Amino acid sequence: MDTASLKDLRATHNLLNLLYSQFQGWYVHQRILVQLNHPSATPDILAHGGKLLDVVAGWRTEFHRTGHPLICADGRTGETGIESEIGNMLRILHEKLLELGGATQSLLGKEVPLQERRDDAAYLISAVGWQAYAEQHERKTDIEFAKHFSDRELLNMREAEGATSNERISAVGQVITYLRNGESDATLFDLIISLAASLPNGEIARAALSVQRYLPFFVSEDGSRQQRNQEK
Repeated sequence: MDTASLKDLRATHNLLNLLYSQFQGWYVHQRILVQLNHPSATPDILAHGGKLLDVVAGWRTEFHRTGHPLICADGRTGETGIESEIGNMLRILHEKLLELGGATQSLLGKEVPLQERRDDAAYLISAVGWQAYAEQHERKTDIEFAKHFSDRELLNMREAEGATSNERISAVGQVITYLRNGESDATLFDLIISLAASLPNGEIARAALSVQRYLPFFVSEDGSRQQRNQEK
Protein backbone atom coordinates (compact mmCIF):
# COMPACT_ATOMS: atom_id res chain seq x y z
CA MET A 1 0.00 0.00 0.00
CA ASP A 2 1.56 3.30 -1.06
CA THR A 3 1.72 6.44 1.06
CA ALA A 4 -0.92 8.36 -0.92
CA SER A 5 -3.44 5.55 -0.52
CA LEU A 6 -2.77 5.36 3.20
CA LYS A 7 -3.36 9.12 3.50
CA ASP A 8 -6.76 8.75 1.83
CA LEU A 9 -7.63 5.78 4.03
CA ARG A 10 -6.67 7.79 7.11
CA ALA A 11 -8.84 10.69 5.94
CA THR A 12 -11.88 8.42 5.69
CA HIS A 13 -11.08 6.74 8.98
CA ASN A 14 -10.77 10.11 10.73
CA LEU A 15 -14.23 11.10 9.49
CA LEU A 16 -15.87 7.81 10.47
CA ASN A 17 -14.04 7.69 13.78
CA LEU A 18 -15.27 11.17 14.66
CA LEU A 19 -18.86 10.18 13.89
CA TYR A 20 -18.66 6.80 15.57
CA SER A 21 -16.88 7.89 18.76
CA GLN A 22 -19.04 10.98 19.28
CA PHE A 23 -22.29 9.13 18.66
CA GLN A 24 -21.07 6.47 21.09
CA GLY A 25 -20.56 9.29 23.58
CA TRP A 26 -24.01 10.72 22.90
CA TYR A 27 -25.57 7.29 23.43
CA VAL A 28 -23.79 6.98 26.80
CA HIS A 29 -24.93 10.51 27.67
CA GLN A 30 -28.55 9.53 27.03
CA ARG A 31 -28.17 6.23 28.91
CA ILE A 32 -26.84 8.06 31.99
CA LEU A 33 -29.76 10.50 31.87
CA VAL A 34 -32.16 7.54 31.81
CA GLN A 35 -30.34 5.90 34.74
CA LEU A 36 -30.57 9.09 36.78
CA ASN A 37 -34.22 9.76 35.86
CA HIS A 38 -33.47 13.07 34.16
CA PRO A 39 -36.71 14.68 32.90
CA SER A 40 -35.34 15.02 29.34
CA ALA A 41 -34.54 11.32 28.99
CA THR A 42 -36.88 8.91 27.22
CA PRO A 43 -36.44 5.35 25.91
CA ASP A 44 -37.32 6.63 22.42
CA ILE A 45 -34.34 8.98 22.37
CA LEU A 46 -32.07 6.16 23.51
CA ALA A 47 -33.42 3.86 20.80
CA HIS A 48 -32.86 6.60 18.20
CA GLY A 49 -29.24 6.91 19.33
CA GLY A 50 -28.79 3.18 18.88
CA LYS A 51 -30.07 3.40 15.31
CA LEU A 52 -27.66 6.23 14.48
CA LEU A 53 -24.79 4.18 15.87
CA ASP A 54 -25.82 1.19 13.76
CA VAL A 55 -25.71 3.31 10.61
CA VAL A 56 -22.21 4.62 11.29
CA ALA A 57 -21.00 1.18 12.36
CA GLY A 58 -22.24 -0.15 9.02
CA TRP A 59 -20.23 2.49 7.17
CA ARG A 60 -17.13 1.52 9.13
CA THR A 61 -17.64 -2.16 8.38
CA GLU A 62 -18.07 -1.48 4.66
CA PHE A 63 -15.02 0.76 4.59
CA HIS A 64 -12.89 -1.90 6.25
CA ARG A 65 -14.22 -4.49 3.81
CA THR A 66 -13.67 -2.52 0.61
CA GLY A 67 -10.95 -0.01 1.50
CA HIS A 68 -12.83 2.53 -0.63
CA PRO A 69 -12.33 6.09 0.69
CA LEU A 70 -15.36 8.23 1.46
CA ILE A 71 -13.18 11.34 1.53
CA CYS A 72 -9.59 11.81 0.36
CA ALA A 73 -6.74 13.64 2.02
CA ASP A 74 -7.17 16.55 -0.41
CA GLY A 75 -10.87 16.93 0.49
CA ARG A 76 -12.37 15.18 -2.52
CA THR A 77 -15.31 12.95 -1.60
CA GLY A 78 -15.65 9.44 -2.99
CA GLU A 79 -18.61 8.50 -5.18
CA THR A 80 -20.25 6.07 -2.80
CA GLY A 81 -23.88 7.18 -2.95
CA ILE A 82 -24.05 7.98 0.77
CA GLU A 83 -22.65 11.51 0.67
CA SER A 84 -26.00 13.07 1.60
CA GLU A 85 -26.43 10.60 4.47
CA ILE A 86 -22.99 11.51 5.80
CA GLY A 87 -23.85 15.20 5.48
CA ASN A 88 -27.04 14.71 7.46
CA MET A 89 -25.25 12.70 10.14
CA LEU A 90 -22.61 15.41 10.48
CA ARG A 91 -25.31 18.05 10.79
CA ILE A 92 -27.14 16.06 13.48
CA LEU A 93 -23.93 15.55 15.45
CA HIS A 94 -22.94 19.19 15.13
CA GLU A 95 -26.30 20.30 16.52
CA LYS A 96 -26.05 17.87 19.43
CA LEU A 97 -22.53 19.03 20.32
CA LEU A 98 -23.57 22.69 20.23
CA GLU A 99 -26.55 21.85 22.45
CA LEU A 100 -24.31 19.93 24.86
CA GLY A 101 -21.76 22.73 25.05
CA GLY A 102 -24.36 25.42 25.58
CA ALA A 103 -26.26 23.47 28.23
CA THR A 104 -23.09 22.49 30.09
CA GLN A 105 -21.83 26.07 30.11
CA SER A 106 -25.19 27.35 31.35
CA LEU A 107 -25.44 24.79 34.17
CA LEU A 108 -21.90 25.47 35.33
CA GLY A 109 -22.67 29.18 35.52
CA LYS A 110 -25.64 28.96 37.86
CA GLU A 111 -25.18 30.39 41.35
CA VAL A 112 -27.42 27.90 43.19
CA PRO A 113 -25.24 25.13 44.69
CA LEU A 114 -25.19 22.02 42.54
CA GLN A 115 -26.27 19.75 45.39
CA GLU A 116 -29.59 21.62 45.29
CA ARG A 117 -29.90 20.94 41.54
CA ARG A 118 -29.81 17.17 41.18
CA ASP A 119 -31.15 17.15 37.60
CA ASP A 120 -28.38 19.59 36.64
CA ALA A 121 -25.83 17.35 38.35
CA ALA A 122 -27.15 14.39 36.35
CA TYR A 123 -26.79 16.33 33.11
CA LEU A 124 -23.27 17.47 33.90
CA ILE A 125 -22.01 13.98 34.74
CA SER A 126 -23.68 12.68 31.58
CA ALA A 127 -21.76 15.29 29.59
CA VAL A 128 -18.53 14.05 31.18
CA GLY A 129 -19.56 10.52 30.30
CA TRP A 130 -20.15 11.55 26.68
CA GLN A 131 -16.62 12.85 26.22
CA ALA A 132 -14.92 10.14 28.29
CA TYR A 133 -16.50 7.33 26.29
CA ALA A 134 -15.96 9.20 23.01
CA GLU A 135 -12.25 9.39 23.86
CA GLN A 136 -12.18 5.68 24.68
CA HIS A 137 -13.87 4.67 21.42
CA GLU A 138 -11.74 7.06 19.37
CA ARG A 139 -8.59 5.34 20.61
CA LYS A 140 -10.07 1.86 20.19
CA THR A 141 -11.16 2.46 16.60
CA ASP A 142 -7.81 4.09 15.77
CA ILE A 143 -6.11 0.88 16.84
CA GLU A 144 -8.58 -1.28 14.88
CA PHE A 145 -7.98 0.79 11.74
CA ALA A 146 -4.21 0.80 12.19
CA LYS A 147 -4.08 -2.98 12.53
CA HIS A 148 -6.46 -3.61 9.63
CA PHE A 149 -4.71 -1.27 7.17
CA SER A 150 -1.15 -1.76 8.51
CA ASP A 151 -0.78 1.84 9.65
CA ARG A 152 2.23 1.26 11.88
CA GLU A 153 2.73 4.95 12.70
CA LEU A 154 -0.79 5.38 14.07
CA LEU A 155 -0.66 2.06 15.92
CA ASN A 156 2.61 2.91 17.65
CA MET A 157 1.31 6.33 18.67
CA ARG A 158 -1.94 5.02 20.11
CA GLU A 159 -0.36 2.09 21.93
CA ALA A 160 2.27 4.39 23.45
CA GLU A 161 -0.43 6.74 24.78
CA GLY A 162 -2.26 4.15 26.85
CA ALA A 163 -5.94 4.25 27.75
CA THR A 164 -6.10 7.70 29.33
CA SER A 165 -9.92 7.69 29.45
CA ASN A 166 -10.20 4.80 31.92
CA GLU A 167 -9.74 6.89 35.06
CA ARG A 168 -12.41 9.36 34.00
CA ILE A 169 -14.84 6.58 33.06
CA SER A 170 -14.31 5.05 36.49
CA ALA A 171 -15.06 8.41 38.14
CA VAL A 172 -18.24 8.79 36.09
CA GLY A 173 -19.41 5.35 37.21
CA GLN A 174 -18.79 6.16 40.86
CA VAL A 175 -20.65 9.47 40.61
CA ILE A 176 -23.65 7.77 38.99
CA THR A 177 -23.78 5.23 41.83
CA TYR A 178 -23.64 7.95 44.48
CA LEU A 179 -26.35 10.02 42.77
CA ARG A 180 -28.64 7.01 42.40
CA ASN A 181 -28.17 6.29 46.09
CA GLY A 182 -29.20 9.84 47.01
CA GLU A 183 -25.75 10.98 48.16
CA SER A 184 -25.75 14.68 49.08
CA ASP A 185 -22.20 15.30 50.28
CA ALA A 186 -20.85 18.57 48.87
CA THR A 187 -17.57 16.96 47.82
CA LEU A 188 -19.46 14.77 45.32
CA PHE A 189 -20.92 17.79 43.59
CA ASP A 190 -17.56 19.58 43.68
CA LEU A 191 -16.14 16.54 41.85
CA ILE A 192 -18.85 16.76 39.19
CA ILE A 193 -18.06 20.43 38.64
CA SER A 194 -14.32 19.77 38.42
CA LEU A 195 -14.86 16.99 35.86
CA ALA A 196 -17.20 19.12 33.72
CA ALA A 197 -15.58 22.55 34.08
CA SER A 198 -13.28 22.36 31.04
CA LEU A 199 -15.72 20.64 28.69
CA PRO A 200 -17.59 23.58 27.05
CA ASN A 201 -14.45 25.37 25.85
CA GLY A 202 -12.34 22.21 25.65
CA GLU A 203 -13.38 18.80 24.35
CA ILE A 204 -16.91 19.73 23.32
CA ALA A 205 -15.75 22.81 21.42
CA ARG A 206 -12.98 20.86 19.68
CA ALA A 207 -15.36 18.08 18.66
CA ALA A 208 -17.89 20.58 17.30
CA LEU A 209 -15.17 22.34 15.33
CA SER A 210 -13.94 19.02 13.91
CA VAL A 211 -17.46 18.22 12.69
CA GLN A 212 -17.89 21.73 11.30
CA ARG A 213 -14.77 21.37 9.18
CA TYR A 214 -16.29 18.39 7.36
CA LEU A 215 -19.64 20.03 6.63
CA PRO A 216 -18.63 21.86 3.41
CA PHE A 217 -17.57 18.60 1.75
CA PHE A 218 -20.86 16.74 2.00
CA VAL A 219 -24.29 17.38 0.50
CA SER A 220 -27.41 17.32 2.65
CA GLU A 221 -30.68 15.63 1.66
CA ASP A 222 -32.04 18.82 0.06
CA GLY A 223 -29.06 18.89 -2.31
CA SER A 224 -27.34 21.92 -0.82
CA ARG A 225 -23.85 21.91 0.58
CA GLN A 226 -23.34 22.80 4.19
CA GLN A 227 -21.69 26.18 4.62
CA ARG A 228 -18.64 26.54 6.81
CA ASN A 229 -19.01 29.18 9.51
CA GLN A 230 -16.37 31.84 9.19
CA GLU A 231 -13.89 31.91 12.05
CA LYS A 232 -13.58 35.31 13.62
